[in-house]
Amino acid sequence: MSDDPIYILLVEDEQAHAELVQRAFELDQRTNRLWIAGTLSEAYNCLKHQSSAGLPDLVIADWRLPDGEGLDLIAVMTATHGIPVILMTSHGNERIAVEAMRNGALDYVVKSELTLLDMPHIARRALHQWQNIVERKRAEAALRDSEERYRLITENANDIISLIDHAGRFVYLSPSIQMLLGYAPASLIGNSTFDYVHPQDLIQVREAWTQLMSHGRSNVTYRCRHQDGSWRWLDAQGTLFEQDGLTYTVIVGRDVTERRRLEEQLFQAQKLEAIGQLAGGVAHDFNNLLVVISMSAELALTALAPGDPICTDLNEIQKAAQRAAGLTRQLLTFARRQVSEPQVLNLNNLILNMNMMLRRLIRENITFTTIPNTDLWPVWADPGQIEQVIVNLAVNARDAMPHGGQLTIETANVILSQENIPSGTFRPGPYVVFIVTDTGLGMSKEVQGHAFEPFFTTKGVGPATALSSSMAAISLCTARLAMAPA
Repeated sequence: MSDDPIYILLVEDEQAHAELVQRAFELDQRTNRLWIAGTLSEAYNCLKHQSSAGLPDLVIADWRLPDGEGLDLIAVMTATHGIPVILMTSHGNERIAVEAMRNGALDYVVKSELTLLDMPHIARRALHQWQNIVERKRAEAALRDSEERYRLITENANDIISLIDHAGRFVYLSPSIQMLLGYAPASLIGNSTFDYVHPQDLIQVREAWTQLMSHGRSNVTYRCRHQDGSWRWLDAQGTLFEQDGLTYTVIVGRDVTERRRLEEQLFQAQKLEAIGQLAGGVAHDFNNLLVVISMSAELALTALAPGDPICTDLNEIQKAAQRAAGLTRQLLTFARRQVSEPQVLNLNNLILNMNMMLRRLIRENITFTTIPNTDLWPVWADPGQIEQVIVNLAVNARDAMPHGGQLTIETANVILSQENIPSGTFRPGPYVVFIVTDTGLGMSKEVQGHAFEPFFTTKGVGPATALSSSMAAISLCTARLAMAPA
């Protein structure tokens, strides 16, 4: 989807606003196709004429239009054609936002020059969100279809039907067991049903058997061994009955392996979506606080005389706010609400600008030294992300040196050849590295094996207990060089 052009229908009666949006899409690096309509009637006519060539991927509509409301498009586009709609308004409030989302709008935008010029990014974000919604609905539909299939199987006696005596031995098995589990029915007669239960599920199966003996009915889901050695999930329902003075149990076992897999996929999709929404929401709220901090510091600077010693602290506050804004960009990137913003930068300058902040992060009993390469190559990277890597390494180093020590950050140019890099990690060529070294407690082999896992930590609840490496892993600036040496 990233390389395909986006077809967008813009319904906007304000010519100045329409021109701003059109200019934004023209300046966007991605190929876009923008149709513009000034009224609902024009929008419907545009859809009618374009239907043969393909409907738009997205509709961006003003709330108030000369012949109706943008809300009227939602039923036509979303419900009928499966096309998402973004509503815009010049005077937004929470009531209008709630009404828009309740009526099925994918997003709600308050018009300003900045938001109109940012419309290509808003459109891509909305399309990605819509794709997640479509995929989730497809997974839910697949799950419903799967459940319907299992119902039909039960009605047609394709489930495993077994007759078991009071000791848990097979007396009879339906032919469907060969199709589902690979066993010939006769080969299992006289064997114990517990011999084919997964060891981790054996306790709950025996508990279900006890319940069956005392109450006459029970239900349990467990893994059963297939003839090829694999495991299949069975949903088994047991009913106790007596015949000729002997006690038997009829167990109907349904293969739910596929359903379990689909449920796990759906759960993972919902969990990732929830994490992304949470990260994006926190980032937006935090960014609003940073704006207040940064503007307050700027106002305070204007009220002070040049050279006032407080100016230095205020400048550091502004720099810290800018770095924190970089963190929110990372959260928004994770939430798919904002893309990374790489640029050509010099790591020496970046580390030099962070010098004072890093010294305040570490304790006074830690000596901090930088060893910059005098002829360092420029790199193409997001400065906010690189700053966060450095801050994280410095904090880990501080926590690993509770009684003081030495922290050193060094930069260097390297040429990686095919022989000295692991297969599939980096392409051979010129790179810039920064090396963070500390005299801390070090990392065990086990911890080193988890060092690059996204959410791995050795910090427990309460005071920091992280173990930093005595020579922290060489942190490669994974972005390629903006300018390679001649």
